[in-house]
Amino acid sequence: MKIASLQYPIRFFNHKREWQDSILFYVEEACKNQAHLLVFPEYGSMNLCSLIDNHSEDLAGNKKAFDASFSENSLAGQLKSLQSFLPEFRSFFSEVARKFSIYILAPSFPVADSGKYINRAFFYNPKGSENFQDKLMMTRFENEEWKISAGDKKLKVFITSYASIGIQICYDSEFPFFSSLLAKNGCQIILVPSCTEGLAGATRVHISSRARAIENQLYTVVSQTVQDCPWNLAVDKNYGYSAFYSPADFIFPNEGIISLGEPQKEALLVEELNLKKIETVRSEGQVFNFKDNQRLKENINGYIIEKIIF
Repeated sequence: MKIASLQYPIRFFNHKREWQDSILFYVEEACKNQAHLLVFPEYGSMNLCSLIDNHSEDLAGNKKAFDASFSENSLAGQLKSLQSFLPEFRSFFSEVARKFSIYILAPSFPVADSGKYINRAFFYNPKGSENFQDKLMMTRFENEEWKISAGDKKLKVFITSYASIGIQICYDSEFPFFSSLLAKNGCQIILVPSCTEGLAGATRVHISSRARAIENQLYTVVSQTVQDCPWNLAVDKNYGYSAFYSPADFIFPNEGIISLGEPQKEALLVEELNLKKIETVRSEGQVFNFKDNQRLKENINGYIIEKIIF
């Protein structure tokens, strides 16, 4: 399966058409590279805030005026205003996926659902059908300041024409339990759309994604937002890069790193992933991380902790 992972800047748009054209540009580039799947990062949808009615025409490109227009409750105001874009956001990505016959993981969107906001990543197949994965673990900023809540305790395995795919949105990738469940239920590739403000956050996501690939003997694909976005308080700082990780074994790179993008550059990183190698490493690898990880979880109650004053 050939996958294109996007290093995505959150830009200010003057008109809706500019936003649509930007999405089309990335999809067309992915198709030129013969990708079967295009992965956008977490919270890439926040560029739609630039199209909020009160801030689109007279304030476009004017950071001082845009900043002054926000109230103290601007974070909450953004979430509320964004909801008006959701129907068109969904229909547009569905239409584009169908037109170009490509799988698309759209940039995650803070969706109003049952009286709370949930960070949701919509997934589209080449026929334009839609499904989604919600983020399950909230960062402190999401939980304490932005008031975004965890989704239902549900992990989905998307069985595509090429591979079985799971989605771990940013912070979720830092908890091995989730990826282990996905692997146990057939996942060969885990997509990690992410938005981190600095090197420390990016490091946590990348090291975790690399570890998840080794633990479960599968591929992980990271897509991140890049470059600063000073006009938007929620995503004003961004540091990131794309990456493809694999098990570290005899048929894979020794360090488990297939490729890394150049940090902070707008770019598309494309790799073709051989799914047969996942079957091979799980049955013939130098180690059996996947099998042993599952066996360990089944027998975890048999372990004890002994504290020793030494």
